[in-house]
Amino acid sequence: MSWRQIFTFFFLGFCFAEAQNEVTQVEKQLIQGVLTQFPDNTHFAIALVQDGQTSFYGCVKKPNGLVEVDNRKNLFEVGSISKVFTATLLANAVLEGKVELNASINDHLGFDINNGYEFTFLQLANHTSGLPRMPGNFIFHTNDAQNPYKDYDENALIEFLEKYVTLLNYEKREYEYSNLGAGFLGYLLTKINDQSYHTLLESKVFQKLRMVDSYGYVPRNHENLVKGRNEKGEVTSNWDLNILAGAGAVVSNVEDMSKFILAQFDISDKALVLTREETHKMDEHSAIALGWHINKKVTSEPIFWHNGGTGGYRSCMAINIDNKRGVIVLSNVSAFHKESSKIDNLSFDLLKTLN
Repeated sequence: MSWRQIFTFFFLGFCFAEAQNEVTQVEKQLIQGVLTQFPDNTHFAIALVQDGQTSFYGCVKKPNGLVEVDNRKNLFEVGSISKVFTATLLANAVLEGKVELNASINDHLGFDINNGYEFTFLQLANHTSGLPRMPGNFIFHTNDAQNPYKDYDENALIEFLEKYVTLLNYEKREYEYSNLGAGFLGYLLTKINDQSYHTLLESKVFQKLRMVDSYGYVPRNHENLVKGRNEKGEVTSNWDLNILAGAGAVVSNVEDMSKFILAQFDISDKALVLTREETHKMDEHSAIALGWHINKKVTSEPIFWHNGGTGGYRSCMAINIDNKRGVIVLSNVSAFHKESSKIDNLSFDLLKTLN
């Protein structure tokens, strides 16, 4: 794994299905066609949400073919899908009166940001802060290329923001995807609430939605944790996100993630509704809300989506709010695998089958 890759990413024969809805032959063919392109021991865990029901699919590629498994409870790193959960924590803080979206975050810091830069909570959540994708001192605080974030701590983050950060197009504040911005937002919310990232998620999201097997860290000794694989299909280390947890630390399964999808269809959940309000338009086909990206091209209705990638996992979640349809795909395909983006394409293709 090269340092350039670390900076760039943050981040079937038979299929198992059990729910009210049946798997169509078209969906099977879509899944099979993608899974066969990845190394042996690749897991696909998929949930399709339609008409209030969820169908689960589990497949593993073995040397002798594709094997049916029940992996709905198996855990995967979801990578940058964590940003949607961080945005949900922000929405809760707004509704609780702890912060305002357009308020400066500088009032919550115990230090001054280099060059007198100021950011709002909204700008951190929708990637318009102007912050770079990764902190410039990241490489100097990383000692393990297989687990690159574990040594990047609070001191390193503050050091960068206080002494070194510079922004391009500071006044324009155009969209620029930033793991640093999302991680910084998660850090601020832990300080404001005086709780760890996992504890915040547990109290504000997981317990509420009965996501009983989801975490804001890697539960390494959990019997259901699927081993991540690098681009060659070899077992690789899990990633500990440390101070940048808000950008990609969540670990979950498709059973829990399907509950998160179903919750999006509840218009009485003000926090979730707030996360989906469009906040910045990139072009006629794409915009961003709080954490969620909005695709206006895949179907006639806007699709709220986010993907995720770490050294050993790749994921994608896509939701059609208007039609109450949703897809979550979790896998142990490395984000550095040259074909990993096909998991995003699979998610959108599956979503289009849910008519």
